[in-house]
Amino acid sequence: MPQITNAHGLPFTANSEAAVAAFDRTVMNYLSFNRETGNALKALLAIDPDMPMALCLRGYFMMLMGVGALVGRARKDVAWLAENADRMNARERMHAEALAAWSDYSLTRATSIWREISALYPRDILAVKMAHFGLFYLGNSEGIRDAAADALTAWHQDDDAQPYLLSMYAFGMEESGYPFEAEAIGREALARQPADPWGIHVVAHALEATGRMADGIAFIDEMASEWEDINNFRYHVAWHKALFTFESGAVDDTLADYDRIVFSDRATEYLDVSNDASLLLRLELAGADIGARWAGVAAKATGRTEERMLAFADLHFLLALASSPDDEHHELARRMAALMTDYARSDAGDAAAYRVAAPVADGIIAFRNARYPDAAQSLGSVIADLPLVGGSHAQRDLFHGLLAEARVRAGDTTSPRLADRPASARAHPYNRRDAQSRRSLSDVRT
Repeated sequence: MPQITNAHGLPFTANSEAAVAAFDRTVMNYLSFNRETGNALKALLAIDPDMPMALCLRGYFMMLMGVGALVGRARKDVAWLAENADRMNARERMHAEALAAWSDYSLTRATSIWREISALYPRDILAVKMAHFGLFYLGNSEGIRDAAADALTAWHQDDDAQPYLLSMYAFGMEESGYPFEAEAIGREALARQPADPWGIHVVAHALEATGRMADGIAFIDEMASEWEDINNFRYHVAWHKALFTFESGAVDDTLADYDRIVFSDRATEYLDVSNDASLLLRLELAGADIGARWAGVAAKATGRTEERMLAFADLHFLLALASSPDDEHHELARRMAALMTDYARSDAGDAAAYRVAAPVADGIIAFRNARYPDAAQSLGSVIADLPLVGGSHAQRDLFHGLLAEARVRAGDTTSPRLADRPASARAHPYNRRDAQSRRSLSDVRT
């Protein structure tokens, strides 16, 4: 098959320029969290069903869903790519290798390959984005920052994808402890491309990290037209809005946000469950009347107990099941914790994440069974290594809060975290009980 250059100067094995243009459109849809991304991929495959990068992209999308049942579909693309490797260029073969590693349950290995591709071909925006995803769920904050920073040198301000890359860099800056700089970079990216939900998300993170809750709510509302009609990521942006409300101390308003904009029984992706479970636990620990809400979240997790796709997702599935009033859900949570422990003892590619996640899972179950000293011991044993389970500082903060509550209920009333929180957040009961700061403002580099 011929080699055809795309809009960013990269060669593709494809049957026509139309196929390459369709590939670029699909990737741009992915970067913007567009609901039409799946349809764009179908249109691409209709033009060129044997385009190697189209098949890689389809495999990536299957894996990005984080659903164990879809791994087999990704592996079919892996098999085709392996059989046709001699038709592919070097960059395409590296993408195929990354997909093979990921479908073999090694996000660690796949991310290493994406990082290598992005270093060799910095204008491969898909490779940069996949590295960004992988580094995020491996808890590598500096890697998130540096991968995007390295690629930025090859891009120009008039490149259509450059603002999306800039928002990736901004997120890496925020996670690495530079929230003020991250905010400025994120706002610059949005000024050039407002239809970038990741850029909105970055600025929200920066505002939360620096304690500006009212500004965060106003910002997310201001950008509503750019995120309310995107794919399921809109529920995560809504989660950030609810988190601002929560950290301002308005528990009842946060519960209303949960019901109105965060929870949907149709939103069943792993990030949706994570949003639901993490906000409910925060509210519960702050004294809110959760009522029957845990059962609705647990219902989304019942079929997700044996996948081992992402440690971060598994912890939220388990949290929902362990928190449900249904005894059958509790049994699923216990089984899930045992499977996570077994996985952690294996030589699997991502077992290191589960060596941290498994004790957290045990801590959650102990907490739900009122064994608070055991919960504090299990959670405390791995709290320093918590980034290995993936997710952001703001998301992992949940487990610091759970550890603090376990210690309080076990009789330890010390609360060193309080002094480290932004003044606007200190008044909240949740933060008064939190035992370890995820980020002291004294450590923020300005």
